[in-house]
Amino acid sequence: MLKILLSTALLSLCATGAVLANDASGTEWSGLYFGLQAGSDNSNLSKGNFSADFPDSTDIGAHFGYMRDMGAVVVGGEGEYGSLNFADLDGDGTVLRLKARVGYDAGRLLPYLTVGVANFSTNGSGDDISESGFSAGLGIDYMATDMFIVGAELLTDTYNGFAEDVSGVSGLTYTFNAIEIRASLRF
Repeated sequence: MLKILLSTALLSLCATGAVLANDASGTEWSGLYFGLQAGSDNSNLSKGNFSADFPDSTDIGAHFGYMRDMGAVVVGGEGEYGSLNFADLDGDGTVLRLKARVGYDAGRLLPYLTVGVANFSTNGSGDDISESGFSAGLGIDYMATDMFIVGAELLTDTYNGFAEDVSGVSGLTYTFNAIEIRASLRF
């Protein structure tokens, strides 16, 4: 019975993928877009064999960008702002990202990779921190209508030499991982 159920699920997934891939005719990803995102984040600080996890955080923010549909490939750029709320910590933070995107046009689906720069800053009862780093990730967008896109994105930001001026310790690396759901309007 389990084999039949698994086989049916696999066939359904394959059929769904084939239908979505054949839906490529008439799908145009080019244009400006603006939207909102919300997510859950985790982070850690490391140096050599030392590693410390920070409390999880949530983020909510906005993004804007431009995509150019070049047939099977879609390229673009995006700016993103996120407001962070850290669990169990006094204070909050922000993350700003400027990213390049490249994806595969699978009709109404757009799986993509993204790389760019990020700025992380905090404010609270202690010393304020502001650091720049590298961002990389992957995502998938679904064009629900010609003007409305929903998606999800997984990002990792890496900040080398983190908080050296505040802590006096060199060689710290701060890694910030985010998973976000997104909704965008195309223009």
